[in-house]
Amino acid sequence: MNKNLYIFDNNKKLLKLINTTNTNNIKVYDDTYTSELLTGAETYTASFKVSYQDQPIFLEGNYIGFYWQDNFKLMQIKKTTSIEHIDDVTITVYAEFIGIELYNSYVDKFVADGTATKLLETILMDTNYKVGYVSPSLDQEAFRVEATEVTSVYSVIQNTTSILYECEWQFRTVPVDIKRGKFNFFVDCFANGERGTKRYKRFESDRNSYGMKRTGDITNFCSGIIPVGKNGITISDVKWEVEQGDPTDKPLGQNYIFDEKAHEMLNNGGKYVLMKYKSDADDIYTLIHEGYAKLKELNKTKFSYEIPVYMTERDYEEIDVGDTNYVVSNKFNPPIQLEARITEFNISFTDRSKNSVTLGNYKQIRSKLKSLNKDDIVNDVVDIIKKHGKLTASDLLAIRNYLNQLGIDKKLIDKLIKQYTDKVVPDPIKPGDDTDKISEDTEDYRAINIQKIDNGLWIGDSRIHDCIKYKCGEIKGKTPTTQPQPDKKEDSSKTAKQYKAAVDYYAGFGLGKWSDKYSDVRNMRSKSNHWKIYAPVEYYSKKFGLDPQLVYAMIYAESSANPYDATKDPAGAYGLMQCERGTYFNKKMKIKYLDGKVEYFTPSYSNMKPKSCGTKRINGVTVDKAICNQIMVGCNEMRARLEDYHFNIFAALCGYNFGIGGFQWVVMHYIKDRYKLNIVVTNNGKSALLYKQSAAVKKKYWEVIDTMQAPWKNYRQKYKQVTGWGTPTNIECYLRWYKVVDGQLPYCIDSKGKKRGYGAIKPGTSNKSAEATAVSTEDSTTRAASVKNAPTWSISDNTTTKKGVAENVRKKIVNKAREICDLHQKYKKATYYAGACIYDDSKRHRVSGTINGIKNPYCYVCSSLSSCAYLYAGLRSVTAKYGGANCSYGTLVKSACKYSGYTLKKLTSTTINELLPGDLIMLSNATVPSSVTVSWASKSGGSSKYASGGTHHVVVYCGKVNGKRMIAHASAPYKWPRAIRYEDMSITYSSRGSMTHWYTHGIILRPWDLARADKEAKVKNQSATKPTPPKDIVDDDEGTTYEVTFKGLNSAAPKDFVEGGKLITDITVNGVTDKTPYPKTVSHVMLAFGVPALGDNVDNVVEDYQSLIKALLKKYPKKPIFVCEEARLRSSQSGNYEQMNAAIDSLNNMMLDYCNKTRYVIFLRKPKDMCDTTDKYYWLSSLTTDGYRMKDKASTQTYYKEYKKKILYFGDGAEWESNSATSNKMLDSQRVYTYNKPLTKLQFRVPATSSTNYNDSYYARIVFTAAKGFKLIQPDTVYLEGVDCKNGVLLPKADTTYIVSVYYNPDTTISDKAYLGSVGAKKKGTNYAQPQFKYSKDLVKIATSYYNNNSKFSYNSTTPCDFKNPAENIAKWKVNNKYQIDDSCFLNYVLTGWTYEKSPYGNEKKTNNNRNSDVSWAIPSTRNEANIGKYFVQKNWVVDVADLETFKNLAIGDIIFMDADSKNNGEFMAISHTAIVIEKDSAGDYVALECTNGLASGVFRKVKVKDLSSKNILFVGRFMIG
Repeated sequence: MNKNLYIFDNNKKLLKLINTTNTNNIKVYDDTYTSELLTGAETYTASFKVSYQDQPIFLEGNYIGFYWQDNFKLMQIKKTTSIEHIDDVTITVYAEFIGIELYNSYVDKFVADGTATKLLETILMDTNYKVGYVSPSLDQEAFRVEATEVTSVYSVIQNTTSILYECEWQFRTVPVDIKRGKFNFFVDCFANGERGTKRYKRFESDRNSYGMKRTGDITNFCSGIIPVGKNGITISDVKWEVEQGDPTDKPLGQNYIFDEKAHEMLNNGGKYVLMKYKSDADDIYTLIHEGYAKLKELNKTKFSYEIPVYMTERDYEEIDVGDTNYVVSNKFNPPIQLEARITEFNISFTDRSKNSVTLGNYKQIRSKLKSLNKDDIVNDVVDIIKKHGKLTASDLLAIRNYLNQLGIDKKLIDKLIKQYTDKVVPDPIKPGDDTDKISEDTEDYRAINIQKIDNGLWIGDSRIHDCIKYKCGEIKGKTPTTQPQPDKKEDSSKTAKQYKAAVDYYAGFGLGKWSDKYSDVRNMRSKSNHWKIYAPVEYYSKKFGLDPQLVYAMIYAESSANPYDATKDPAGAYGLMQCERGTYFNKKMKIKYLDGKVEYFTPSYSNMKPKSCGTKRINGVTVDKAICNQIMVGCNEMRARLEDYHFNIFAALCGYNFGIGGFQWVVMHYIKDRYKLNIVVTNNGKSALLYKQSAAVKKKYWEVIDTMQAPWKNYRQKYKQVTGWGTPTNIECYLRWYKVVDGQLPYCIDSKGKKRGYGAIKPGTSNKSAEATAVSTEDSTTRAASVKNAPTWSISDNTTTKKGVAENVRKKIVNKAREICDLHQKYKKATYYAGACIYDDSKRHRVSGTINGIKNPYCYVCSSLSSCAYLYAGLRSVTAKYGGANCSYGTLVKSACKYSGYTLKKLTSTTINELLPGDLIMLSNATVPSSVTVSWASKSGGSSKYASGGTHHVVVYCGKVNGKRMIAHASAPYKWPRAIRYEDMSITYSSRGSMTHWYTHGIILRPWDLARADKEAKVKNQSATKPTPPKDIVDDDEGTTYEVTFKGLNSAAPKDFVEGGKLITDITVNGVTDKTPYPKTVSHVMLAFGVPALGDNVDNVVEDYQSLIKALLKKYPKKPIFVCEEARLRSSQSGNYEQMNAAIDSLNNMMLDYCNKTRYVIFLRKPKDMCDTTDKYYWLSSLTTDGYRMKDKASTQTYYKEYKKKILYFGDGAEWESNSATSNKMLDSQRVYTYNKPLTKLQFRVPATSSTNYNDSYYARIVFTAAKGFKLIQPDTVYLEGVDCKNGVLLPKADTTYIVSVYYNPDTTISDKAYLGSVGAKKKGTNYAQPQFKYSKDLVKIATSYYNNNSKFSYNSTTPCDFKNPAENIAKWKVNNKYQIDDSCFLNYVLTGWTYEKSPYGNEKKTNNNRNSDVSWAIPSTRNEANIGKYFVQKNWVVDVADLETFKNLAIGDIIFMDADSKNNGEFMAISHTAIVIEKDSAGDYVALECTNGLASGVFRKVKVKDLSSKNILFVGRFMIG
């Protein structure tokens, strides 16, 4: 194993880099790196043979670092032992992981309560460690940690292990700048069993394990357990039944639980082997679950194992501590079949024989693993996948690797994996990834096209409302044409009358009066709710055909959304919807869904008490299973009451509270008094059941019910007086919490999908639409299968301007393919990786870790890219989801040619002209025959270099651009930017543009469904495509016409505009209603919500904001939505301004993060001219009084004009163009600057930054072509990477077009500059001949004059160049009768034109360092070699044609600039050394004169330039004057 060891001093500054295989200087041997799972501890021991000079670097307290598994390990040297030898000294060091530093950090006595994250934050408060990854499961409940005396932080952490359920620790070091010794330190906390990877490597006897040992022990065996809790409580009062879903049977009165199988295995004369178990549980239900868990631990023979393993060097490089693997041996009876984790491993970088691992945490696994029968193994894997349902990309990769190790055929593996590709979910982000950082803005601003503000939609609070009030953007003399307006005529239909009557009737019950009164009510409906109540409510509402708002109202009325809510009476109500325990608990109940499906469920504490029975996934959300059960039971009961009462909402609510008998009592007494009919009353007047009544009463009963109203409502109080039961205002108590959404009154759905309920049908709507809300029991798998078997489907917007070519469909294919290429080439967000690639881009996900140099990338391969592109266009023939996405095994070709109409032919110089954008080109390793067939092209094994047919690669043809045929493809697992490429196909396989490879191995493929789309494409009406004036212009009540549609009210918040994912038209806030309809189309949308909305929890506001945006994106696809940044409040504008500003900042940051991640959503910064000039966070005082609302008409007009200007800034895609030949340009954020003509000089600037003043969403791009003699002045705060860049600086070449993208630097591991940038380039023509320096001989003569006086110098950094008056300071640079000089001083005097004789060395009376005015080419004095290098670069005195490999095309007089120490010294390009080319030797090699230290005598030497290559030559400079 070849490893680099980094040696740091005690301040963590880098001293030396040692390679473990390089024995030239320091030899490394007997080294071992050990990592332990239990404590997280790591150590490193090694012996070093060192010279006298290198011994000091191994002092105690210094540090050793190295990379392992992409993680940097930093160890502190604790002990050293030195042994003397004849020629050198051996130093043996013992180093411990840097987390041990926490031994020297202490905490005072303390008690802390909270989640695992909160506890760690408290413990690490005064250390240099931060909280890293914490398992989500450890943040779902609170813990207590206590220190009773002053204790080391490390001890507190280890003592916390048992409190956090035997968690697992990792102490992690993340380098920021290794050379400068800057690191971040984290403590990661994994749940028990979570650390490591499920690799499932197989250790098998006679294969890679020999001499396994198993020890059995039944010392603590028991077949039954007697749990005893706090204060002596037992489980006698708990009843368990397997039939009811409990894990075992336990009758009432029995104080123990037993295991029958364990009893059969071992018993005491037929009696159970019982053991007492003590617990701190204070309730019987927790106690019985704890007892059962303990029984499962003790009811079997305990085995311990010793498993020696043998692995290759590569195997060791692929494992880490915590990894889970399999252990199998058939030599034992019963066989050993285990799942085991690596609890310790020892790795030597110098001696493979010392590598070892220790396995532990053994767990018995299924017996099928003992067999290597292929079918058994594959079936096992299928079972695993089906059991887990959703797998991460890493899970599938582990399964693939496991099957590979067992020798399963690769084709079979691929087939198995592809069956479950749609089940892959993203990997969780690895520990240490900073999820608090705001996401990078990935918006493609070039796609935005807003030429005019007309036809926009502005939504918001009082500021938008004031725009209407003050007639902002008024268009005088125009009237609206097609804008839909509310119908002002009174709708006289029956539905409208009933609806109006229903609104008035419901008002008598206080409908919606308190729907948003309390934050608790809003939180109940929010996605940030702790119990995720919204998920089961939405799910079961549909399943039972209920109005979700009605279910929410019932939950809050019954329990205030507290799932633990219970009456004191043990037979009384329990949970969110108050299930009656005496009636339902421990009794089997029938659950009947709207679709007729029936299930049975027995409520009990074991499945109704929160946290008692695990979790459940509902629509992708993990919810406590007991919460789901509570809501399911409540909805089932409500559904039953609705069917009992013919869907009368009032009756059902009353019956839910009173019960069936109670409600019948109410209606019977109403009938008795109202219609003078005799009724039958029993039970001392407390019962009047329907079945006992006469036919006349029964008939009247149903007539009353079918009114759909509650004429009997006043009799509820009488029932309460007579019986003492129920709540007489039960209906009101429910309905006051009901939220009216877009005018919808309470409803339910009948079995035919019709809405039922008084006033449930709104005027202008059809009840047919309600059928869409009926629940479909067909799952996604069934639907997918049915689609797969059908060769027809509709393709949206299949239009064209050319008959026979589906232009729109093909454009979508190309756009998606290019978008994926941009993810890699432009944004460095994607790469090539087959382990977890994306086949459906609508489900795009990242893979954790660093792959091909990109962190947490999106991953694609060639066939997954084409699959994503075709799915995006509505085609399915070559997509993984529908069976055709593998090149090598022929499924792609087979699926593309499954039905008639496809095109499959050899690619030739003739047929290439038949290609259309969106077509596919397949590549084969075999020579393609002239008449290629489907069977030939679909042969498996096409990836083999010996293939006789089949294919191995697919590309998407993207059409001609500027005469070049462009393709998009995921090429191979290369580094950026070569993995996924959009490029000219002529250079894919030949740098010379040859098409030979394509014409030999290429196949044109036009899948059958794309061909069908071509055939069916509808030709657009050309006249309809002509631009027309904007039509969506809004009138206010006075008939005024505006440039944009305004929709806003005072104190409005995002939640007022959206509900259930749908936009609300009639907005009412504080009694004022806005009925402005949404336009049919818009050019853009602007959203402005601020201080009024923040009366709610910020998380809720953000959630509502995002829901509104999603609804708008759905209504107006691909239209830009601008989210306005909010201003802070001054102390004079709010009594709690600090709290409000914290909320405003949170809102801004969370919405900025969301906008940056969401396509077409843009975070709109405040207009600069409206902000305070001294503090950009506030509005100008002249504009506002309260800090957010404009104070008068003039300020509102300013608000409108400035935001209009801000939006129009993006109208041309934020593009800026110039035809200038020179430029000095400030790059504003979110803009693209393009220079149409070659530039001779460019200076670009970026905004200044500070620790408190920066724009972390900054992004700009500049596109230019360098002319001959081009000069570039790059800001010192920008670090560029990419083409023609060295150490952060662009060294441009003539006749080359550069694309420079600059963005705020979030990653100080690359550079500590404020901005980063990436550079792409394209050569326009050939290089210009580099001119020779006319006075090169003079320069060499000056340089040689110093060389001729070599004996007079010593090397030191204090030189005459350091002083304005060298003569006055001669004592500082002339020491021991030697002149002090370094390479930069030498170069400075040469370039300023001073020979040795005329310099301060030869003329000790010289009083300045000015340039020699007698030398025409001399430059001003510059002390530092880095500044000299910067001068040359900005002058464009760079030899861009210099051959830095052979150095054959240099010239005498050239200056060599180097980064000799490979350190970031903070200087320009990190330049640290120079030399001057002075001659050619007899071998024809250029020779340089170098001023350097460490020479036997003097400071100057002549050295071949090629021998300087080890000093990291950055560029060659040459005077371009004379």
